[in-house]
Amino acid sequence: ALGLARIGARVVLIDTNLRNPHIHKIFGVANRTGLSTILYTDKISDMTGETVDSLSDVLQPTPEPNLTILPSGPVVDAAPVLLSSARMGNIIDRLSRDAFVIIDSPAVLTTSEAMILASKSGSILMVVNAQHTTAAKLNQSLGMLSHLRVDVRGVVLNQVRKSSRV
Repeated sequence: ALGLARIGARVVLIDTNLRNPHIHKIFGVANRTGLSTILYTDKISDMTGETVDSLSDVLQPTPEPNLTILPSGPVVDAAPVLLSSARMGNIIDRLSRDAFVIIDSPAVLTTSEAMILASKSGSILMVVNAQHTTAAKLNQSLGMLSHLRVDVRGVVLNQVRKSSRV
């Protein structure tokens, strides 16, 4: 998301981890309202109690000029139901009209949410933790995604330890 924003593209980063959100912490934005809020209701109230447009008013700017965050909002138990809803597809479609939409989801093998979101996405880029993900788990995840016929654009390996060997 940062890379795209820094080359001038408008980007909306959505934290879809409705059980254990973290994007708001990384970017230092509030998480009082967010995706879970707008998936539950058509309209929300601002600080004055006035009804506001639920999507545009929960988007939060970041210090990066072209990057906007849609935080997860309050933690919910019904994450799979909310994320598989038609409303979630509408949110992605609406945001995609004006910006690249990057969806940060839970891991493929830990919850059903990642598969639900993958089926709603045009393509995905898997981010793999080098310290915790085995080749077998990566292959299992890619196999699950291939059954959905998801366009996996690539795999990014993060948390790689520096080695003295070349």
